[in-house]
Amino acid sequence: MTNFKFFCSILCIVLWSSSCKKDPMVPNEEELITTMEYNLISKSDASKVVIFTFEDVDGDGGVAPVVTSGLLESNTAYTGTLKLKNTVVNPAIDISEEIKTEANDHQFFFDISEGLKSNILINYDDQDADNKPIGLKTIVQTNNAGREN
Repeated sequence: MTNFKFFCSILCIVLWSSSCKKDPMVPNEEELITTMEYNLISKSDASKVVIFTFEDVDGDGGVAPVVTSGLLESNTAYTGTLKLKNTVVNPAIDISEEIKTEANDHQFFFDISEGLKSNILINYDDQDADNKPIGLKTIVQTNNAGREN
């Protein structure tokens, strides 16, 4: 009789655990982002383009990232476009496109150096389905001249 109770207990556990199927979790594969490029085009003169880049192909440690910057003109409005890429593979992958499709899961934040906060205003120019900002597109407005390295 003891074996029968033991067998029934095991059978109940097996049936209980197999009857509760969980939905499989679909993992969201992380992307390698090696390059960030922020392009600013003057709204009054499209030939005036300023490009800021950050590139770190080996990740944390190792070789220092390559950072380039440009000069913004005072009292000028710019249309900004943020592009993210994986340049380790050939051809390079544009990660920005995936961010657009997963817009509800992403938002970029822009931090302006303390000395320039009164001279630069950055507004989001794109939003997700819930009307929340993303940050791949922006409008940048400069005021008086200022410089900070």
